[in-house]
Amino acid sequence: MLLAKEMGAKSLLVKNDSLLIKGQVTGEYQTKDPHMAAYLLYVKILKEAFVVFELVRVPREKNAENLEDTSNHHRLHSRSPAGNHLRG
Repeated sequence: MLLAKEMGAKSLLVKNDSLLIKGQVTGEYQTKDPHMAAYLLYVKILKEAFVVFELVRVPREKNAENLEDTSNHHRLHSRSPAGNHLRG
């Protein structure tokens, strides 16, 4: 979120696989742990920097598939200047 803000993004789509985190950010759930409450406050402050902020939950199984697909894509399409494949 911080990077998107620093880059001047006006809208942000955040994908998360935690129902608890999504519920805390949207206000459906309360945060009891003081450390998590501090992180939540930081997220709420940062999200105000965006005109559009959307947080969607991606089931863990689907998230794992997306991470694997992304990793495989980068391994196949990333090359060093010498033409060798980069390892991911």
